[in-house]
Amino acid sequence: MPIPLHTTYLPRTYRILAVKRETAMVQTFTLDCSLGAKPGQFLMVWLPGVDEIPMSVAFDDGKTTRLTFFAVGDMTKELAKLGKGDLLGLRGPFGTHYTWKPKQRLILVAGGYGAAPMNFVAKEALKDKCRIDMIIGARSKEHLLYIKEFKAVKGVTLHISTDDGSMGFKGYNVQVL
Repeated sequence: MPIPLHTTYLPRTYRILAVKRETAMVQTFTLDCSLGAKPGQFLMVWLPGVDEIPMSVAFDDGKTTRLTFFAVGDMTKELAKLGKGDLLGLRGPFGTHYTWKPKQRLILVAGGYGAAPMNFVAKEALKDKCRIDMIIGARSKEHLLYIKEFKAVKGVTLHISTDDGSMGFKGYNVQVL
């Protein structure tokens, strides 16, 4: 029986359907594929002639995949130059995924762009009627991600912290925990 292409170790190219600017340095790509990723898993993202890096999955709804990244290194700075309609190489998913029991209380803690994969966890856990406390921290309010998304989701209690106190608790997200 042939192995489905999405489970092989060779990258395939997928088209970028949309690019969303989250902050000055952070973008989210929506791609025209689902690789069947579960919350907590990652993909290898490949740009021919540049590099290949691991990236957490921000969302996979069975039709599209979202990746959120901070343009700080050589590879991610090149990724940031891509736009709608461009191609990107992906392989995976890799790694283990989060598990929970129905109706379990979950406390999710994220700093900076780590909020992106936690959004995926929250949305999937809510399908199992879990109660979720989301604690997001960043250096300042300009660096907070996915705040609107978490506020819009029923069943999530959002706690915000910023190092400088520009939004929410002044201090670190682990202090809120």
